[in-house]
Amino acid sequence: MNCKQCNTENPEDAVFCKECGNRLDGKTECPSCGKLLPSDTVYCIFCGKRVDGKTVCPECGTLHEGAFCPTCGTAARKKTNKTVKSAPKKAAITDGGLPLWKRIVDICATSLALAGVLCSVLFVFFIGFGLGGSPNFNSAMEAMGMSGIQVNDLYYFFGKGYEDAANALSGLQTYTALYEVSLYLPVVFGTVISAGTLVSVTVLSVLAAVKLIRKLMGKEVRGAEKLAFASFFTYVAGAVALLALQHMTVSRTQSLSEILPNAAVSVHGGVVFNAATVAGLTLGGVFISLFAACKIALRGKELISAPVLVKTCLSLGCMVLVAICWTFAGQSAGGFTVKDTANSSSLLISFPTLMSLIGLNNAVSDSPEAINAFAFSCCAYAIQLALISLLAAVTVKTCTGLCEETRTTNLGLSVSAAAIAVVCLIFSVLAGTFSATALLGDPLPAGTTIFYTGVIVALVFAVLNLVASIVNYVLGKSYAAQEE
Repeated sequence: MNCKQCNTENPEDAVFCKECGNRLDGKTECPSCGKLLPSDTVYCIFCGKRVDGKTVCPECGTLHEGAFCPTCGTAARKKTNKTVKSAPKKAAITDGGLPLWKRIVDICATSLALAGVLCSVLFVFFIGFGLGGSPNFNSAMEAMGMSGIQVNDLYYFFGKGYEDAANALSGLQTYTALYEVSLYLPVVFGTVISAGTLVSVTVLSVLAAVKLIRKLMGKEVRGAEKLAFASFFTYVAGAVALLALQHMTVSRTQSLSEILPNAAVSVHGGVVFNAATVAGLTLGGVFISLFAACKIALRGKELISAPVLVKTCLSLGCMVLVAICWTFAGQSAGGFTVKDTANSSSLLISFPTLMSLIGLNNAVSDSPEAINAFAFSCCAYAIQLALISLLAAVTVKTCTGLCEETRTTNLGLSVSAAAIAVVCLIFSVLAGTFSATALLGDPLPAGTTIFYTGVIVALVFAVLNLVASIVNYVLGKSYAAQEE
């Protein structure tokens, strides 16, 4: 292609001449509005200004450059394109670039997120547990030989737990290494979880609070929503992990046939959150849920469109499935049921508690079966902690994507959570089988069964969440292709 000005040959895809710099198509760019015009244009057909940038004197008609005419000295008049602004409608009154109702909802959402963050950082220091159940629960525990069970808050693992372990060992002249490890290892687990929860929640809450306060002051901030979700769900994950450390559920059915034929009484109970933890989880959950609802409402009419509506519903469904999976992942993975001719007892026990029972049963001399049972129980609890952490990450990413209107999915985390749930089930079966043999003998007593209800239910809902995440991912790709 040859230049029309200097006749220099240029590449076919060139726009400007490599020699003189003029456009190869011969067009001229208006210096005022930037529009392309034919080469013979004098006045721009878009903005009305002269293409050469000169000014015509309104008095004598002299064509000149500069602010004053060189002939008569008259000041050049600059054209102004005045636009008459119509009065805004009441419904369209804006503040900060948003409609008024959106601004109000956004302020409410930020305030609710701040309240949820404050609940997390305050109540994390009161995480504790207690025994709860039916009125005759204590008598049932005594009948099963399990009276005097101690439950502890998170501060127990920073000093008192190690003192209790040392005192238990000081009363014995000889003891096995398995017994010593069984006393200290659950306390070490508790220390790591408690310290990690306190530090993580405090740091995340401070960062989230600073960003949210700046947002309330009208500053433009990013990442406040993600930090708010992360602080609350880290608090939840820490509480659930500590519950899984010492969780226990006991059920007993006692026959009353000597009083009334075919009559029986059932009692149940176990380790539960204390009142402060229940209050923190409830209040924080309410505030965070309302915060997410306000962020979803800010989309307005966008929610009516099929892609946004489907994505929102799938994300909410994933959150429900993860919440159910989280509930069962934080409980004991399995337990034992013992039945005789008249009575039946069911014990749902955590892996660390199972480790302690194995160590206590082998305090003087151990066996290969006991060592294997202890090792599998330790691995199963570590995998259970990994599952709880992954579920927290899935929840944070799902909630953040739902509020920030992004196309990201939690597919990768969902795949990891489902895989960890499968591994947790495998190790739970191994731990339960070896532990039953080590504690009850081989073969097991008549009427004894082993069940893995908690981990099986957690696996089912982890797989359902994975299916929903896959559907969300596929539909998101399909909608993105249609938009392009």
